[in-house]
Amino acid sequence: MRNAQAVLSQTSLPVSQRLAAKLMAAGRLFCTFAERQGISDAADKLPGMLERLSHLATFAPGHGSDPLDRLMAAWSLNRSEIVQFLSIGLPEVDAAAAEMVCALNSEGDPRLTLIQASNLAQLDSSDGGKSDPLWMQRFLCGNVFTQSGMLVMDASGTQAQRRLCFGEGVWPGLLGMSMWPKAITPQDFETFVLAENIFAGEAGIAVAAVQAGKPVLIACLDENKDRALDRALALCIGADKRFAAFALHNPDQTIINQALGHALLRGCCPVFLLSSDLPPAALRIVIPDPDFYPAPIFVVGKDLSCIEAGRRALIVPTILPVDRCMSETMWDRLVPELAGPNLASTAGHYTLEPMALLSVVRSARARAALADRVVCIADLTLAAEARGAAAGSACAERRKPVAGWKDLALPESALADLHAAIGRMNNAASAAAMLPEGRLPCGQRLLFVGPPGTGKTLAAEVLAKETGRHLLVADTARLVSKWLGETERNLAELFLAAEESHAVLFFDEADAIFGKRTEAKDARDRYANMETAYLLQKIERFRGLVILATNLPGNLDDAFRRRFDAVIDFPNPDEVCRLKLWKLHLRPATWDAEGTNAALLADWYPIPGAWIRNAALNAVYLALAQGQALHVRHVLQAVACEYRKGGKAFPGMPPGIEQPEPKEEDHASPIA
Repeated sequence: MRNAQAVLSQTSLPVSQRLAAKLMAAGRLFCTFAERQGISDAADKLPGMLERLSHLATFAPGHGSDPLDRLMAAWSLNRSEIVQFLSIGLPEVDAAAAEMVCALNSEGDPRLTLIQASNLAQLDSSDGGKSDPLWMQRFLCGNVFTQSGMLVMDASGTQAQRRLCFGEGVWPGLLGMSMWPKAITPQDFETFVLAENIFAGEAGIAVAAVQAGKPVLIACLDENKDRALDRALALCIGADKRFAAFALHNPDQTIINQALGHALLRGCCPVFLLSSDLPPAALRIVIPDPDFYPAPIFVVGKDLSCIEAGRRALIVPTILPVDRCMSETMWDRLVPELAGPNLASTAGHYTLEPMALLSVVRSARARAALADRVVCIADLTLAAEARGAAAGSACAERRKPVAGWKDLALPESALADLHAAIGRMNNAASAAAMLPEGRLPCGQRLLFVGPPGTGKTLAAEVLAKETGRHLLVADTARLVSKWLGETERNLAELFLAAEESHAVLFFDEADAIFGKRTEAKDARDRYANMETAYLLQKIERFRGLVILATNLPGNLDDAFRRRFDAVIDFPNPDEVCRLKLWKLHLRPATWDAEGTNAALLADWYPIPGAWIRNAALNAVYLALAQGQALHVRHVLQAVACEYRKGGKAFPGMPPGIEQPEPKEEDHASPIA
């Protein structure tokens, strides 16, 4: 026994040898117990059992720390308690041990009863201590093995007759295998250490605490759950610590304790992902005290309202978003063969979180491999766009922008403001370096003001295309709900989808949901004011480009105006702009010899751009319906229709143009 104790204390030995010594000690104890219980051939079976257990230990990893040594250190266990623990589990891995237990039990059950485990425990005092006659009572009053789910006791029969066995996944954990219990199987994540300035505040303290194994609670909190999770995993990797991420959708204390026990057994740092599906009141998570888990624990979510930290010190690192500089660093690390101006431009357009970026690069490389070629910038762009399209919201429509500067017909002042907005986005990193720390507002906020049909939506599409992003158009009908809190939830989902997919967020007819706050005379007024206040917060914190368009700027709450980086006026087009619009929407070369010119239309009809677009389209369809080439009378008829739709009087024919007589084959009414 003294020699075995000496072997167990030699922590410099490989894990397999240390585990073999403990298993063989458990085998000797088990056979002694079986012989005392009347199994006559127990001593004869001992050599074979020891050989098999020694061979089983060879499956353990050859380096690192022994799982049982970690349990002994964490729970202040002695050698006898560890050997007793292993003895209870022997029938699950050794046929001779299972056969002996079946012989002891009349039902032929290979599991030890609690009274049998207590008798077994009385035989082992090899650590120099005395046997514990109250072992069973202490076990029932609270045992770390049962609390952690490593030992499972059935609920049938009297206390003494309840049966014990190893919990699911314990033997794989002891042998260094990757199999976990089904209830706590960790999610599979891949990440890498970012640039040094990705963290601020207490990040250094958190890394030091993880490296030293201090029993602290580290909370990574952010509205974007992917960003918060990535920072937690990056802290683990920065501290050179393995991690296991557990999603807590509807947890109970048993699940949490089991996750912590298996994380301890496997030498992993536990990372709990707090679910956002349930309200905080429905989710209370008690983090066990250091007595049960004396090591760091991570929680990831939006807030700590559902967490009870107990006696653990709390560390909350400040989470910084990925800026252009960090993005370029990460893209260079992941795709070094494409490093250069083109990759830097792509990194500027897609400032993705690390896990999202890993997914994009993996998809791009797979795309290139299927085409039997090396990865290129186009593969990265397509993969990034595909991932952005997957992050959507039920309250918005995603559009891929196709319009460019050539499609806009606006005054020079409006065009200059739009170019300035793009310049602010492109130069945000340089501006941050020139300003005091933290003084640069996050994101860009623009307000488009003007009558209907003056190009506000088209300008938003142009900005999205110029910045290499999709356009996410909010659907007001789905966004606003009569149910309490539902509108705020929809807004949170919309802003998060826009941020995750790096889309330009566009609110048309914004005065419908960004209206002025009023004096609260009833509950309806108070709730409407709460919605407006919530929108103010989301607009100010949004890290991307958000555009609001309205025909009635006076209906917007005054608090919104000061939050806009620019208010761009979209007036009705003048003659120069109308001429450009007519040339954009109709090709004069297709008109017949009697057709008129675009300059005359622009001069005679002071209509907005949307009317011109609709008139041009309707004129083409009129000509096609009549089987004719596009004629002036088709255009004039379509313009007259737009005037009627707009509730305005048609000004008649341009000078020198007489009203044409309709032909019998015409399918449209003559111009009134």
